Order: sequence, then C-alpha cells, then structure tokens
Amino acid sequence: MILAVAMFMVCGWMWTVECLASGFNIQSIGGISTGGSPPSKFWYTGSSPVVRGQASPNSPVTIDTDGSAMQINADSSGDFAYQLGPLASGSHNIKLSNSESEIGLVLVIGSENVDWEAVNMGGGESLPTVGFLLPTILLSGLGGGMMVLAKKYIN
Repeated sequence: MILAVAMFMVCGWMWTVECLASGFNIQSIGGISTGGSPPSKFWYTGSSPVVRGQASPNSPVTIDTDGSAMQINADSSGDFAYQLGPLASGSHNIKLSNSESEIGLVLVIGSENVDWEAVNMGGGESLPTVGFLLPTILLSGLGGGMMVLAKKYIN
C-alpha cells in the first residue's frame, strides 16, 4: 500500500513537471529575466530589446508589436528569440501568441518614461512563493502514518 502511494506521488510529481515544462512563456526581455511570467507592464531603457521564451518545439510564434505582426518558429528545443524594434520612446502593446496561449504586455521604451517613484517604492507586481509538491505529500503521509501508529499503541 505504501509503495503504491509513493509511486502515485512520484508519478504525479513527474506528470506535473512535464506539464509545466511544455508551456508557452517569455523567459526574458532585453536580457532581464521574467521568471517565465512577465508582468503586465515592462520598462526598458534601450530601443531594441530581445524577447526570449519557450514554446512547443518547432511551433510558430506570432509577435505583434502595436498591430504589426511577425511570425517566427521555436527551435527543436522549444526556445525562441526575437529582437523588437528599434522602437520609439513611449508605450508599445506587445502580444506573443501560438497555438497554446497568448501573452500580452505593455512595453515602455526609454528612461524618461519610467515612473521612478514607483520603482523606488518597490510596489510592483510580485508572484507568490511556491514550493515543491513531492516533499509536502511525503511529509503529510509520514504524519498520517505516525498518527495511525500512535493510535495503535495507545489502544
């Protein structure tokens, strides 16, 4: 029974990793990591940032900059890169899409367009801390097993 539960937990964890690894995401903009989850608004002081991301291997990726679309293909590893611009100073609507998903953000070009007060306050978007599923399940199983053993010895 315990072996079956352990196998289910490991296989479930492996399935979760497989599903997360196959997603469509942006890894960096202008060399700055997005952690796979870009913010809704991104500031860049240059004029031609490179957008890097991941998609399904060899799949098409459409990059729309202010209504002007360009299609590229992810490589055999699923990685893609595209240099935007040169873009004029100001806000630009960027949309990346493929058969799996669509990612949209506002890219603000130029240092004069940065809200430095907000940057200095650090009040931007943040992501919640996430843990690993396997240790949580193992510790929960261990705690449940100890409770069963304690009940057996008490009675």
